[in-house]
Amino acid sequence: MKKTTFFCVIAAALLLGTGFLGCSSIPPAELMPADNTTATVYFIMANPGVTVTLTGIQMGTQFSLWDGDTYLSNIKGNTYIKLNFRAGTHYFMSTSHNTLSIWDIVRADLEAGESYYLSVVTLPGPSGANVRFNYIDPRDPLLPGYLNDCTETAPFGSTTKDYTDEAGRKLASALRNPQNINRIPPR
Repeated sequence: MKKTTFFCVIAAALLLGTGFLGCSSIPPAELMPADNTTATVYFIMANPGVTVTLTGIQMGTQFSLWDGDTYLSNIKGNTYIKLNFRAGTHYFMSTSHNTLSIWDIVRADLEAGESYYLSVVTLPGPSGANVRFNYIDPRDPLLPGYLNDCTETAPFGSTTKDYTDEAGRKLASALRNPQNINRIPPR
């Protein structure tokens, strides 16, 4: 009896393991070096990542960051990520890891040699954290404090093809109703 149970557990583990092989992990996009054709964007999450929801308090909230359907990184509380992008129009997007449905999207018209600052704000949601980008003007006197109070991190985390596909669908849907997309810098 014990041998049968042992072999059933091993067989189930092998079946589950082979099922996950199809869910390959996609790492963050490669970092782009700064040069005369790039702009720098700071994604700043200057809060501890605690969110109140209808189901309780969610600790350690993280969000994924995207440039269209290109995965950039995860971001967590009290950190910032500094990334370089080619000048031009980009659609920065974010969502939490506990839902594929709530995304925030901003259109960023980046100029070479400039720096842009986006606050990643945690908002309460019915079953988990929601996210909102807020533009921080580079002349804002609070900006140095945000950067000093947060730790710079390198891109981290991973995503899946399902999330990448969902990012593409969300962007396509948003572009059909562009009045719902905020712009940075604001006009």
